[in-house]
Amino acid sequence: MSEIVAAVEKLHSMKIVHRDLKLKNILCTNANFPLEVKIADFGLSNYVRDGSVALKSHVGSPHYVAPEVLKKDCKYGPEVDLWSCGVVLHLMFTGRYPFDGGTIKEILECVARGDFKMDSPAWKLVSEEGKEFLRKLLTVDIRQRMTASDALNHCWMTSDRLTRRP
Repeated sequence: MSEIVAAVEKLHSMKIVHRDLKLKNILCTNANFPLEVKIADFGLSNYVRDGSVALKSHVGSPHYVAPEVLKKDCKYGPEVDLWSCGVVLHLMFTGRYPFDGGTIKEILECVARGDFKMDSPAWKLVSEEGKEFLRKLLTVDIRQRMTASDALNHCWMTSDRLTRRP
C-alpha cells in the first residue's frame, strides 16, 4: 500500500489527479517482496491548478469513485484518489468491495452514504491501526480525509510490520 500511496503523492505533487485509481490500473513491476508498483491509465486524469478544487466531471469506476464526484454541481480535487486508495486497501484486506450492490445505481448509493462494515472474519486479521487507516481514507467528509502525505506518515504505514517479509 505504501508504494501505491507514494505514487499518488508524487502525482499530487505535480498537481495531477488520476481520478480512476483501481486495481486494474495498478501494475506490479516485479513478483518479489517488496513489490514495486506503477500507476497506469491516465485517460481520466487532470491537472488541478494551484491546489484548488477545480474538477467537476462525473468520472471514475463505480466501485472506486469518491462520493463528492457523485454530487450535483460537484467540485473536487486530489482527495478523490485517496478514497480510491481506501477501496483498494479494503479489497486487499477482505477481497471484497466496501460498497457493493446488484446494480450500478445501488453501488453508487452505497458510495454516496459511505457506509461500510468491518464485520467479516477477515477483519480479525487486521490491526486496529490498519482499520483506522482505512476509515481515514474512506471518510465522506473531504476535510477529514487523509491527504497522500498524511497517509504516508500514518502509524500503520510507518510500522516495521509492513516492511518485513511475510
